[in-house]
Amino acid sequence: MLDSVISDLKSRFSRDTLNSFRLTVLLPSNIVNCTDDLLQSSVKEISSMYGQLLGLTVPSTRATLILAEVHVWRSRRLRVKREGGIFPSSVEETAKECDIHLYPYVSSLLDIFISLPVSVASAEA
Repeated sequence: MLDSVISDLKSRFSRDTLNSFRLTVLLPSNIVNCTDDLLQSSVKEISSMYGQLLGLTVPSTRATLILAEVHVWRSRRLRVKREGGIFPSSVEETAKECDIHLYPYVSSLLDIFISLPVSVASAEA
């Protein structure tokens, strides 16, 4: 019994699963309060996990390209905050507001975030 609980916890909280939570840094309410170090480390993990899905085939440039776009995304959100604007309240609303032509990587990452499973369904024994 204890072994199955430990196994379940390991699968639910694997390194990849926990690193997927780094996508939350892209949400407007989070990115405006994020330190530069946290933003950079999050983007580095995100780029290593999802860079190929974004069409970035050269590993050494993935983080740089995504980070550059995320900095522009962050600047826009900081401006909205200064002007007293309201941030979207969900990932879906954020993705709808994200212009795919201005922020192609951020838009794709938000789409990935939306598609991640929320929970694991299993039959009770």
